[in-house]
Amino acid sequence: MLLGLRHSLQVRNDNLQIQPRQTTMLPNILRTSVFAYRGLMMLKTVLRILKRSMQRQFEAVRLRVYCSKLQNEGVYIDQGARILGVGGIKIGRGTIVHKGATITAAELGGPDRLRCKHTGTIVIGEHCSIWPGVIIASFGGHIELGKNVSVNPHTVLNGYGGIRVGDDTRIAAHTVIVASNHVFVDLHRPIYTQGLTGEGIDIGCDVWIGAGVRILDGVKVGDGAVLGAGAVVTKDIRAGDIVAGVPARTIGSRFNMGC
Repeated sequence: MLLGLRHSLQVRNDNLQIQPRQTTMLPNILRTSVFAYRGLMMLKTVLRILKRSMQRQFEAVRLRVYCSKLQNEGVYIDQGARILGVGGIKIGRGTIVHKGATITAAELGGPDRLRCKHTGTIVIGEHCSIWPGVIIASFGGHIELGKNVSVNPHTVLNGYGGIRVGDDTRIAAHTVIVASNHVFVDLHRPIYTQGLTGEGIDIGCDVWIGAGVRILDGVKVGDGAVLGAGAVVTKDIRAGDIVAGVPARTIGSRFNMGC
């Protein structure tokens, strides 16, 4: 009986010695797993940063090659300009695209300046000037600028419904030309979910568009018209008319000014 009791105590003591080892082993395994997971996450982050850096460098090289090719054709694009969706963009001889300007026939903010798929088309004529801060974005539509068109700093052209600008037109700084409108008939749905409409904007030749003008969708501007600074153009303008105000109204005509 004493031998049995002694054997039982020995077994219990053995169990008591084993249990502490099991309890210390589990935290060590968990700690190792956490460190391994953190290391894996850090490695993924580093690889992602390296990949983005290499992509930027590769895109920059390809853009320089693209710009050099256009330069040989008489087009100058500053290396600080953003050109996206080049498959849908045509730029005429003698045109200058300055640093900070954006011309995109793809989605704004696309991942690759050269390879991203274009969703619209942009045609810029010969001897045009695209100044810093300008955004010319097709948004799936078509934008066409004639010859000798000047688009001054921080002007925005949204070509969803189509924009045509005739030869020799001057577009002053901070002008906004938007060929689209939001649909907002349903009060029970957010406006941004209801889609867009686009009728298009047609601007004639030799038009002077003053600083800060807004031209809304569906408008046609005749040849030789003058749009005063800050005007909001919601209706068609006849050739040679001088307009100003919000909304823009006719205040004169170049045909009555004499020589």
